[in-house]
Amino acid sequence: MAKHDQRSKPGRRMPRRQRLFLVSAALVVGAVVVGYFAYRAVANLPGQQFADLGNLHIQTADSPHTPYNSDPPTSGPHLPYIAPWGVHTRPIQPELQVHNLEDGGVMVQYNCECPDLAAKLKAVVQRYVDSIVQAIAKARADRPGTIAALKKYLKSDDDKGMQAAYDWYVGTVLKDPPLPTAAQLAGIQDVVAKFNEKVKTVDPAKIVDDSFVKSALDRGLLK
Repeated sequence: MAKHDQRSKPGRRMPRRQRLFLVSAALVVGAVVVGYFAYRAVANLPGQQFADLGNLHIQTADSPHTPYNSDPPTSGPHLPYIAPWGVHTRPIQPELQVHNLEDGGVMVQYNCECPDLAAKLKAVVQRYVDSIVQAIAKARADRPGTIAALKKYLKSDDDKGMQAAYDWYVGTVLKDPPLPTAAQLAGIQDVVAKFNEKVKTVDPAKIVDDSFVKSALDRGLLK
């Protein structure tokens, strides 16, 4: 068979006006993004801003590191593990609390012997835990509504996929009440102990606080 001379057909070119429009739109979007971050950098926002000191991991709280530029610190060198989430009645080492901040934590600290203030802060935490437990109850009870929320959040029109995701999540992740247990920290403790052997001496049962979830369950918020 003789070879046929195959010539590629020239592709359709985008009209010049349309190309200019797309370029202009991209420039406008880029200008808006740059402008937003420029505004954030100079805006008179609440609080005091400190320079970012990075996120270097150190092995122990006594390890030499760059001094923090604020007290309490907002960034900088920190331990490779975090403090248990919840209410603490004793100060947390700066080198430890910075890692909680890096992982999205919000810390409310006070420096006084003021049980009334501590009780108010504890009530804030309880309301937050209550909302999580109520959300779980809502997800269990309202399958269609939760699937619709998943589709909207994930921007997906895959009905079967979202239904399967809901069934797995509710039947596996949300199967039991969200009570924190010492057993859940066993694997983490083994990993962290590779960086700091002192972690092996810590009793996980003494740092797990399940009182907030238990309070929500006792008040029937999961039903």
